Amino acid sequence: MQKVTVTAPAGSEVQFVELKGNPENPEPTHFRIKLPFGEVDIVRTMDNNYWVHVVNKKTDSNGLEYQVGNIEKFRIDGNNQASIHHGKIDGYHMAVLLSKKD
Repeated sequence: MQKVTVTAPAGSEVQFVELKGNPENPEPTHFRIKLPFGEVDIVRTMDNNYWVHVVNKKTDSNGLEYQVGNIEKFRIDGNNQASIHHGKIDGYHMAVLLSKKD
């Protein structure tokens, strides 16, 4: 059984990756998308929820971390303006703009 499905509909400029979220056949704990100046890390939790991390630093051969990009802006779209309540956001979309480090 597949853990991850990758599709690209004909004529589309979109590449889809679907993490199945099946606790009986879980995908890898970390799923990473590498960018020229950072990466997106999707992490499955023990209770089959997901953390989505935007990371703009790398580690050199000596184990030292260095920043490779900037988080320029972020936006949360929500119902009646997204709001934070005890760690929860009444939102349906979050966007983060990354750029190359100056």
